[in-house]
Order: sequence, then structure tokens, then C-alpha cells
Amino acid sequence: MDERPGEIRLSQWIVAVTESRSEHRAAEHVKRQGLETYIPKLRESIIVEGRRVWKLSVMFPRYLFILVEGPWRFLLSTFGIINIVMRGGGEEPAELNHQVIQTLRSQEKSDGYILLPTEPQFRKGQRVLLKHGCMAGQLGIYQGASSLERELVLMSILGKDTPVSVTSGCLASV
Repeated sequence: MDERPGEIRLSQWIVAVTESRSEHRAAEHVKRQGLETYIPKLRESIIVEGRRVWKLSVMFPRYLFILVEGPWRFLLSTFGIINIVMRGGGEEPAELNHQVIQTLRSQEKSDGYILLPTEPQFRKGQRVLLKHGCMAGQLGIYQGASSLERELVLMSILGKDTPVSVTSGCLASV
């Protein structure tokens, strides 16, 4: 049986792009329409004025995961949602594997937050070497964790300092 345009036949997670800092507002509007949503949240320990404090944030700012079966185009007119991440030619939403959501949820603690490691391997401003990937052997300046299992490194690309997000574990101290 073919899918009708604008519908998803089996339940599938899709990704909505939200207005800035509106993930929770958009989620509430989507829930009122009877759909399940998921916003992975982070809890990380940081030092502020010499004291360790907890920083709470959204893991993927401006993105909202929505479990859809059937029509989905109405989401484009939902308060707080700007767009839907589309696949290929842009006719249908890109579908996110259920395992991705299960993996994120399995990392949540009892308070619903995913805990980032408290002690970073590198300190901000430290020179680092990229060990893997297309930039292997290049030097950069460590900027911090950009998300779970991603690190932000300032690289000199074509004479301009450019922040680059790389997989954790591909950096080494210089």
C-alpha cells in the first residue's frame, strides 16, 4: 500500500526546526495535537566564579523530535515550528531511526537529563592535534564540548579562524 502525500504510514520519528529558544513551546503545541515529542536535555557541571554549578540546556537547540503516524504537514503551521527536516528532494520528512531516540533516552538520569562528563580532557584555549578524519594532522585551539560526544575546535582554514565540530576522541594534546 502506497503512502499518501503528506502522510507517514508507520509511526516514525521526524525532526522539526523550531524558533530560537522555542523547543518547549513548540513541543507543548504539538502535544496538544496528540503527538509524542522528545527534547533531549543536558546537565553539565561547570565552574562559575570558582564554584561548581549545574548548567541545564537543550542538547540540540532549535530541534524537536516528533513521533508521527499519518498526516504531518499540519506541523508546519504549529506555533514555534519553522520547518521540518526533509529527505532527498524535500517532499517527505527525513525519518529518524527509533534506535536513536532509545539510545538518547537510555542515557538520561532519573531527572530526565543526560549528564555530560564533569572533567574535560582538554581546557579551553589549549592547542590540540586532530588525529582522524579529513583534517588529521592539523592543529587547532580547543573551545569546549559542543554537544554529547562532539568537541569544538578553532581551526585556521584559508587564513580565517573557523570553529569546527569534531568527534570526541579524535583529539590529542600537543
